[in-house]
Amino acid sequence: MPFAEINGAHLYYQDIGAGMPIVFVHAGIADSRMWDTQVAAFKTQYRVIRLDLRGYGQSAPTDGLYSHREDVLALMDRLEIDQAVLVGCSMSGKMAIDLALEQPQRVAALVVVAARPNGFSADAPLSPLVSDLAAAEAAGDLDLLNELEILYWVAGQGRTRAKVDPIVWALAIDMNRIALENEGHGDEKPPVEPPAIDRLHELSVPTLIVCGECDVPTMILAAAAMEQGIPSARKIMLTNAGHLPNMERPDEFNRAVKAFLNEVL
Repeated sequence: MPFAEINGAHLYYQDIGAGMPIVFVHAGIADSRMWDTQVAAFKTQYRVIRLDLRGYGQSAPTDGLYSHREDVLALMDRLEIDQAVLVGCSMSGKMAIDLALEQPQRVAALVVVAARPNGFSADAPLSPLVSDLAAAEAAGDLDLLNELEILYWVAGQGRTRAKVDPIVWALAIDMNRIALENEGHGDEKPPVEPPAIDRLHELSVPTLIVCGECDVPTMILAAAAMEQGIPSARKIMLTNAGHLPNMERPDEFNRAVKAFLNEVL
């Protein structure tokens, strides 16, 4: 299993296939395993790279200041990748937008999954789970917090655990538990300024926005704002999917991303 020393971190990554590089970066409740189906689907046509950010999956947490977007760029440099397609989910979708604003020459195309740009806010209804999440976090009950977070994010709005594929649920529980255990290490550097929400019009790279129809309302509103604000953007909504739509609807997700890349690259 390959690891790279990146900006003082020991990061796990996978590099497979040949062709235009695609870098898959995971959500904050997940790790690189969330892209298993995408690796299998894209490696025959593209060079596929995925990584565990520091504190996730097989990458240990670190203390001190760090930047996920600097880590992704440094890994690209190490792998001699001048330009890549960036696919980021949730926190990494937000990170990918900042990276594309800061280093547009490094980004061939952008796929933003279940994310909101830095600076975005919306008056959206709150789930009744929010108070339960706060109580579990205050009590330090990681088992309960993990279960509630996956219910909140993966099951999402209007669905129960029973509506989520048990394989997806089990993997999400395992990935998020690692993330929860590693919280509290280091401090992430601030996002780009001015914030991305005020600079969407500057994004010149082809952009696909993917949202699950059962995701939390803020993410659905953010997807609409990005579709309107990014000049090159198009959006797809995947039915019966929450915050990890690529895991719940892999065939639809893969078809949509492949069609998008075939058109814009």
